Amino acid sequence: LSDAGYPYFRMNFKILSKNDIHYIQDILLAHRTLEFDSVLACNDSLGVGALKYAKARGIKVPEELSVTGYNNGDGRMHEPELTSVDNHLEQICYDTIENMVKVLQGENDVEQNNKIPCQIVKRCSTDF
Repeated sequence: LSDAGYPYFRMNFKILSKNDIHYIQDILLAHRTLEFDSVLACNDSLGVGALKYAKARGIKVPEELSVTGYNNGDGRMHEPELTSVDNHLEQICYDTIENMVKVLQGENDVEQNNKIPCQIVKRCSTDF
C-alpha cells in the first residue's frame, strides 16, 4: 500500500472471532488521526466492528464512511445493515466435501480448479 501512496497502519494481525467485534472498534478508536472513507473487512464480524467504530465516532454511514464485509453472514443483524460479498460458502463447502469423498474413494478425475462466482449484496452501509 505504501508503495502505491496509500496510507495504512500496521498492527499485529491475529485470528479474530465473533467476540472480537469490539476489539476492532477499539483498534480504530485508538488511531484517531487515521483518516479513511471506506473499510473492506475480511469478514462480516469485522465489518460490524467498523460500523460500531463509526457509531462511536459519530461518523455517518454511508455518507462519510462506506463499510463492506465478506461472507454475507452477520451483517443483517446490525443497523445499518452491512453490505457484504457473498462468496457462497455453503456451495464451497459442499463442493469441497464432494471432492474429498471422490479422492478418498480413489477417483482420479477430481476437479481441481473449482470457481464459484461471488456477488456483492448491497445493503445500507455503502452508497455505490
